[in-house]
Amino acid sequence: MTNDQFKEALSGFVEEMNKEVGTAAMLWSCLPSHQAALKHHGPSEAWSYCPSNSEVMEEAYHLIRNRLHGEPLAREEEGLFKCPCGEGEDR
Repeated sequence: MTNDQFKEALSGFVEEMNKEVGTAAMLWSCLPSHQAALKHHGPSEAWSYCPSNSEVMEEAYHLIRNRLHGEPLAREEEGLFKCPCGEGEDR
């Protein structure tokens, strides 16, 4: 692989990662943990507590599964809907 090919591949990778981060942030803005972060920290600070992409997807999965099947949350899932700082309001 030449330097130019490496730079092009790295640039594509960075671009793809930026898209994933942006998409995860948009998804997080719809989730209960974001609402808890807003309530606990206010709009100017809430984004500094944005969870990782995988944590956002996990929360979305549990929320969607719960809503589709009408099942109550398992105790271990309840923590997904709190402020990511570990404090603040529940759902």
